[in-house]
Amino acid sequence: MNFRLVTYCSGLAPAAALLLLAGCQREAISVYRIPKETKHVVVVKTPSAARMDRVRPEIRWSSLPSGWKETPPTSMRVANFIVEEAGGQKAAISVTPLVGAVGIEAASVNNWRGEVGLNAAETTENVGLKVQVGETQGTLYDFSGSRDGEKARIIGAVLQREGVTWFFKMLGSDSLVAQQKSAFVDFLKGVSFVEGSLAMAANSQSAGDGHDHSDDSPTRPAWEVPDHWQEQGAKAMVLATFAISSDSGKAEVAVSAFAGEVGGLTANVNRWRGIMGLAPVPASEVSKFTSAFEVKGEAGTLVDMTNEAKGIRTTVVVLPHAGMTWFFKLTGPDALVAKEKPVFIKFVQSVRFPGNA
Repeated sequence: MNFRLVTYCSGLAPAAALLLLAGCQREAISVYRIPKETKHVVVVKTPSAARMDRVRPEIRWSSLPSGWKETPPTSMRVANFIVEEAGGQKAAISVTPLVGAVGIEAASVNNWRGEVGLNAAETTENVGLKVQVGETQGTLYDFSGSRDGEKARIIGAVLQREGVTWFFKMLGSDSLVAQQKSAFVDFLKGVSFVEGSLAMAANSQSAGDGHDHSDDSPTRPAWEVPDHWQEQGAKAMVLATFAISSDSGKAEVAVSAFAGEVGGLTANVNRWRGIMGLAPVPASEVSKFTSAFEVKGEAGTLVDMTNEAKGIRTTVVVLPHAGMTWFFKLTGPDALVAKEKPVFIKFVQSVRFPGNA
């Protein structure tokens, strides 16, 4: 029996989900000059691929379902496949392990719902079914909706094993994913897991010098943090968080980064709208919630949406840089986010990536 081996070769990537809230009005974005009096400067230290080798999850499979074609892995995904019909319908299959990411299943499932234009579920309990993934039991989810104006479907399995949360996902046209569901389940049954060795961990620890050695690890920026923001540190899939408190409530700033385009702007906006409890919008209406944004000469996008019924809002800057997409997110009560928005914009514009001072 011939086995294929896929190795997880990068550090823990940030952000499993981006919560965008804010109003439908487009606001003109002015270019702010950063005041000469500097705030405290923070360098975000993201986990490097070398340091994460101490866990290094791997998967094996004996064979692929008929019609599945393997495509190159990415910094987050240890395996990628694609299947397509003669009529042009396609479905993508991915396998993503997140080291140390515990308690994010519900948020991840709601992200999946958002990818097919569904609102976030208040609870994901009793939504999935038990499924066998190799020798481990996971939970299988199945959602149908729409994506870019077409009927779409997403099937995903989640499980935790040896400190790693694994995500197996198939996303594509509704009819093709439905047709491939049994093949997807059979693939899960044939998966086997391989853990890292102590020698590998020792080598990774000795190699750590405070710098990332992987080309697809997130670049570590420096930035100027306002004095009234309280740093909360990193957490699963988020590089850094800051808390803001006032008489009108509490808000949070979160910074995360993903490899590649992360599904594109329209898909992300609709996923975030689903999390907010808002209906999805077609690509032609995304411009109502976005405007151009620039950080040190690099073009980004400001996304701003509000759920007036809930009184919550989020302002997010989406910034592509060096093969990564960075997300700077301000979330909280509408009034507080509106007050903090100019401060937040200055914070994002203070970001300094290496080589872009």
